[in-house]
Amino acid sequence: MNEAKMEVDEVITSSQETASLSGEDLFPGDDLDGKQSNHHDDISQNVQCIDEKIARLLIPTNCQEKIIFVLDSSVNIDTMLPLTDCKKSYLDLLKNSLSMFFLTKSTFNSKHQFAVTLLPKNSTFMFQAFSNDSKKLIDCLNDIEVSNENDADHILCLDVVLEEIMHNFDISFDSLTSVTIPQHVTRVIFVLNCSDRIVKTAQSTDIGILQQVLTSPSFFMDFLLLDIQTSGNKQTNNLQENLDLLTNLSETNYVLQASHSAAEIFEGFAKLLPHPLQRSQQSESSYEIVA
Repeated sequence: MNEAKMEVDEVITSSQETASLSGEDLFPGDDLDGKQSNHHDDISQNVQCIDEKIARLLIPTNCQEKIIFVLDSSVNIDTMLPLTDCKKSYLDLLKNSLSMFFLTKSTFNSKHQFAVTLLPKNSTFMFQAFSNDSKKLIDCLNDIEVSNENDADHILCLDVVLEEIMHNFDISFDSLTSVTIPQHVTRVIFVLNCSDRIVKTAQSTDIGILQQVLTSPSFFMDFLLLDIQTSGNKQTNNLQENLDLLTNLSETNYVLQASHSAAEIFEGFAKLLPHPLQRSQQSESSYEIVA
């Protein structure tokens, strides 16, 4: 706590020093017009970066999480795991893992809320609204059924899905960029079958919703990528393509993969348990089993 306070004080001091610089200090000499304009632009950018850093530092580190799970419900998610000692499908394991996730996170903070959205094709379907009732959430998971349509190599646009999520869960754009200290953070956790999905972002020069959420101090995205290969499917490079795209979006995101074992799926959800404001970056994380 003291370290966080010291870091906030340091950033605020830097901000005050930047704001207190006068034109005479910054721009000595007589010819000030061009230089002053350029320097003011630089200062504005520096102050904006400092404000964003302060916003992240001032969010209560154990504040409420509102977590939205986006679950791939395409037909292949019901495929049995390729193990002789496991009689469960990927969907069964996802239901078990999510049940454990809900119960464990609720013990950390009973105010955490969870919602479930299904992704049968290229659009989302709100399956369960925000709730902190573990029994209701687990019952919801048991009612999930797979889509009957095969969406092999279907392109999934992150911007479109995020817009639908913002609309369905009444998340305002203003709340993502508000200068006030938020009382909760919003997380969207995607669980995708990458043998059926190719993740893309909108090709636009405009600042879209994806860029807005990536720069928000109170919004986080994580991804658990499954590589489900069936006898009827050809081997694809979708997993690697998706990994390359998603890992370059933001350093605050976690991008995990689970291929052919139940242990990898449970491990993936375990790595997503920490609060996004308390965990380190994925590249700096290491996990060991302590006897």
